[in-house]
Amino acid sequence: MKKIKLFPKIFIYTFAIMSSLIIISHLLIYFIFPITYLADRKESIRHTADRLTKTIDGKDSSFIHQTLELFSKNDDVQVLLKTNTMDNAVDVKDKITINRDSQDNSLIIEERKIHTSTGGVLVLQFISSKDMKREAKDISLSFLPYTIIISFIFSMIISYFYTKIIVSPIVDITKMTNHMMNLEKGALLKVTSYDEIGSLKNQINTLYTRLLGVIDDLDQKNKEIINLEKRKVEFLRSTSHELKTPLASLRVLLENMKYKVGKYKDRDKYLDVSLEKIDKLTSMIVDIVTISSLQELENDKEHVNLNQEVQRILEDYALLAQNKHIEIQNFLTTEEVYMSKRALNKILTNLISNAIKYSYENGEITISTKNDCFFIENTCEPLDNEKIDSSFNLFSGSEDDNSNGLGLFVVKSILLNSAIPYGFEKSEKGMKFYFRIR
Repeated sequence: MKKIKLFPKIFIYTFAIMSSLIIISHLLIYFIFPITYLADRKESIRHTADRLTKTIDGKDSSFIHQTLELFSKNDDVQVLLKTNTMDNAVDVKDKITINRDSQDNSLIIEERKIHTSTGGVLVLQFISSKDMKREAKDISLSFLPYTIIISFIFSMIISYFYTKIIVSPIVDITKMTNHMMNLEKGALLKVTSYDEIGSLKNQINTLYTRLLGVIDDLDQKNKEIINLEKRKVEFLRSTSHELKTPLASLRVLLENMKYKVGKYKDRDKYLDVSLEKIDKLTSMIVDIVTISSLQELENDKEHVNLNQEVQRILEDYALLAQNKHIEIQNFLTTEEVYMSKRALNKILTNLISNAIKYSYENGEITISTKNDCFFIENTCEPLDNEKIDSSFNLFSGSEDDNSNGLGLFVVKSILLNSAIPYGFEKSEKGMKFYFRIR
């Protein structure tokens, strides 16, 4: 039975139970019916005796004898007159027919007294002797086979529909879970009831929906990780290539100083140049480490006050701005952005330092918010579209402008990793950079 499917298994169990009940009930009928039949027969003879006695009571003797004789011929109950003298006593065995070969003969005797028209008293004996148990069994056997057959047919029909009703929801669950195993998006169970089966379907639907959500989330994160790894590999390849140039330049410079070649005899002067190149390389390495750990910057998001961070950075660059006589207008108040504080610090530091660095002498820098975006604008020479695009590339600067080429690339990388829209474009004063804060 363990290998049989649920539908035939439940059908067999149900049909077996109903068949057992049918057989037991018919056996009870077969054995109990003779007892009830005999009791009913006794009650019937009692009523017959009462009715006949009431009819002939008070009549003359001849009428009584004719009526009793006629009744005994037309009915299976015999009526005898019982006398009170021993000479005239009636032997019941001689007056009635008894099947002496049967072990189940039933003898029923009912006595009634009546009065004749002359005032005499007669005692009537209503006697029935038959093998009533055999008769009852014969009657039951005449209809029991048909009822058994009909009962078995109905049992099969009822068992089929009962099994179908019970198994149908389970079959639906099995079919739909097969679709769910293939992770089909629309594979949800149809809930048509509020019983335990309906509750189970709801739980399966909820579980499957959450599973799809988790799978989608994992898939999205996996894509992000793959994309981040690709960007890291690309970045590290680019940085390893670009770091070779300043290192080679520094090596040549130190060798010329070592062997006192030409102008490099002035070691004090070129020691300062060497230190500047080392500082530049150090700054580049710091930015490289920052970009390589962008994912870590996303793990500590919080609500950060923009104005507080901007003021802190402006204090660090106040001397540089004063040297170029640059006026900085900060219109920020209580605006906040939800992101990593370290990431925001990197963005603002690069944007403010670039704005000061590339602004004209006696220029102006404006910091403000508008339409849920942070803006920083400076007076400088506007860039064409080609230079705007290239400014976000690795090492877009040159040796002459004393730039390490990582500023806007760091900003772009952090904003992209945080899925924050941004822009860099021309303005009336020069150039402006913006990114969305909410």
